[in-house]
Amino acid sequence: MPVDYQKLGEALLSAGLTGKAVNDYSRTEVDALVRACIEALIPDKGAKFSLPYISDAGDLVIPFDADPRFHYWKPCGQSIFETLRELGASKEVWSKYVNDPNEPF
Repeated sequence: MPVDYQKLGEALLSAGLTGKAVNDYSRTEVDALVRACIEALIPDKGAKFSLPYISDAGDLVIPFDADPRFHYWKPCGQSIFETLRELGASKEVWSKYVNDPNEPF
């Protein structure tokens, strides 16, 4: 997969990751490095990601090959709430994923 090296270099500079050995990075710096690398990848033209969806049982399903922005469990992913909003989740589905009743629907 091709890499946008200029974008990668700019991200590494802005995160302060240049000029020190990788094994000296803190956990936060490693997360920033991984995020910069992921964001610098240029997807192949015509390549398509699978879309997340809500199953008939009302479960949020995020396929393995979904756009990484939907991977809410990773530092580079958007929140599960944003994904539910994008999918137009019903109040019933929303309540499965929200512990706080004051969380905006």
